[in-house]
Amino acid sequence: MTDNKFSISKNTPKSIDIYHLMSLLPVMPYHQIVDVGCADGTLSIPLAKLVYRGNLQAFDSDKKNLTATRKKFKEARLTNVKAKEIKNNSLPVKDDTIDLATLSYLSDRVEDPLKVITDTVRSVKSSGWIAIIDRQIDESKLSNDVESYKKIAEKLKLKFNMKHNLSDEDYLLTFTFRK
Repeated sequence: MTDNKFSISKNTPKSIDIYHLMSLLPVMPYHQIVDVGCADGTLSIPLAKLVYRGNLQAFDSDKKNLTATRKKFKEARLTNVKAKEIKNNSLPVKDDTIDLATLSYLSDRVEDPLKVITDTVRSVKSSGWIAIIDRQIDESKLSNDVESYKKIAEKLKLKFNMKHNLSDEDYLLTFTFRK
């Protein structure tokens, strides 16, 4: 039996239906994807299965998470995947090579989300997408967090596409390049 709930860590307040999340992402079988903040690979596995003619690179700064992700990749018999460590908030990915970048729970995990997003944008093609998944427990601060991501996107010449609530606390933001 497969688990279709997305849990970034033990303290995630609500689970996300992974298939609902996947239906909101613009993914084609030949795409090149990076999953930044992959945690234990729960999102990386179904993404890698979707891009069976492409590749997925999962990134995290925690070596335990990467070990768990690699184990799941092996159990799923995926050959189009790599799990790599993020060092200094920088992705070891070439410029303009990625079709979709997912960034999960940056506000909980990194000190400088702008640096991580900037480096991720560098690697995304001009026709590519950036998907940010984050959590907001305090409803009164939700607009502030979403607005801060929008301001970062504006600085990076990204166009805001949509905000979608994934649960009571979790949301998805998508961006493309401004033309």
